[in-house]
Amino acid sequence: PLPATFALRGLVAEISTEDGASSTVNITPASDLATNLALATAQGSALTATDVETASSQVLGLIQTITGTDLSGVSLNDIAIPNIADSADAAAASEASLALAAFAAAIIANQGEGETVSDAIDRVNASLEANEEGTLSASGTELSSLANSVATALTTVSEQVTEGGGDSSAIDDAIDNAEEQEEVFETIGDEEVEISEP
Repeated sequence: PLPATFALRGLVAEISTEDGASSTVNITPASDLATNLALATAQGSALTATDVETASSQVLGLIQTITGTDLSGVSLNDIAIPNIADSADAAAASEASLALAAFAAAIIANQGEGETVSDAIDRVNASLEANEEGTLSASGTELSSLANSVATALTTVSEQVTEGGGDSSAIDDAIDNAEEQEEVFETIGDEEVEISEP
């Protein structure tokens, strides 16, 4: 079970001032990671829309790098995570939603011995940093571990999509990509890897 203090966060770059306007934020481990990256970039100053948009794009780049799922032109806040335990829900979900679901499941599956979910999220957050140009980077070792967890999570997603009568070929391609990336990152080891935005 999650601790009583467990919380995930998300950010919106801009909120319309029109009457009745609203903004959607799908709160996930990915949105929490983007929040941490945006806050780190702001370095204690007020967050700007650019900080938020850049951090969201950095996280989408990380997920795209590991899964191979094209996330260009997609907003992190617009991607809802399907219930991958429900085969019909998984089968009906978009590729972007399934990639984000696998990433969220991978963060949880990436727990080390004695770690809570919060600890695992904090560790992944701490392993990623952006340079002054806004390029996200992490060690090959950390990315290899994350790619392994994503491949494992995607395998469950693929099974659920197939069970729900959906086409799992895109997910199976993402599994292959995650496994390939795991090997590449493992070879890189403790050296830093730069992650391109979508």
